[in-house]
Amino acid sequence: MKMSFEDWLANGHLKRHVSSRDELEKLYRVIRRDIKAAGNRKMDDDWRFVAAYNAALQAAGAALKAAGYEVPKAGGAHFQTIESLKLTIRDDGTIVDPLQKFRAKRGGGIYEETEIASDQEIKELRKLATELFDKVRAYISANHPALAPNEPEKRNG
Repeated sequence: MKMSFEDWLANGHLKRHVSSRDELEKLYRVIRRDIKAAGNRKMDDDWRFVAAYNAALQAAGAALKAAGYEVPKAGGAHFQTIESLKLTIRDDGTIVDPLQKFRAKRGGGIYEETEIASDQEIKELRKLATELFDKVRAYISANHPALAPNEPEKRNG
């Protein structure tokens, strides 16, 4: 059985949220910052992993906020935010499944361990976050154009 936003709302997985272009512009800046940071080889690998994860999480949150919802701040908020991609961008598991694995890895280690992710995992997560951000931007532009932030101009050189 496919769930809907209304089902999630009734189950307490979501609450209504009124977003704005300004809110999404700020989220886009955070996502871009974190994708860039995750590629900085001078930064500690654990923090590169966290930055890539945060970029993906914020992208998922941006799609949800554009749709008029957010996940309540409570246990399981990251899990639900990632799962919400099935409702927003209609992900078939291609993004959600690996992102949930990275979420578990981050949650299981970042506070109590070091070297939680390999360089390859960081690259994979950064690539996933970048692809997700592209899909979220397309989703928001197509489905919620009044909220779609203006994209920064590409600079030559």
